[in-house]
Amino acid sequence: MAPEAHIAHRTAHRLRIRIPSRKGDSGYFAGLQAVLLEGGRAERVEVNPLTASVLIEASGGVDEFADPAATSQWYTLRAATPRAFPLSSKVVHGFRVVDAQIEQLTGGELDIPSIALLGLICSGIYQISIGNFAAPAWYTAFWYAASIAAKTDKPDKPGGFM
Repeated sequence: MAPEAHIAHRTAHRLRIRIPSRKGDSGYFAGLQAVLLEGGRAERVEVNPLTASVLIEASGGVDEFADPAATSQWYTLRAATPRAFPLSSKVVHGFRVVDAQIEQLTGGELDIPSIALLGLICSGIYQISIGNFAAPAWYTAFWYAASIAAKTDKPDKPGGFM
């Protein structure tokens, strides 16, 4: 059975394949290099057994080297692993999902920025009502509320504010 390989990099005329299970196997990589170069299929093949990689360059394109039927005796390409997303993207995606649900539940009347705005205004009013004029909490809340209001201008929504 042919070892599993995956495409590490691909352009129209270059293809880098990694074959981790054959790492360090100089004989395997030398044989693969000879097969890929025979008949002028590839213009240049660079193998590195230490990194288990094969770089193939072909001016006619590299599609045939990624074709399972053409390479099945030497390697079998497995599906590419999905790329990991940074934590910030996951958090933003989560907020977008919640934001869409809030908008759907409220018929578009509320979203996360408008709830944050209302919460900060209420917090500021509460701080004033308990006589907390000296502490920065009430005016900080108003400052953040004004900042959110300024940044959440969505002209495509009716009213243009949120």
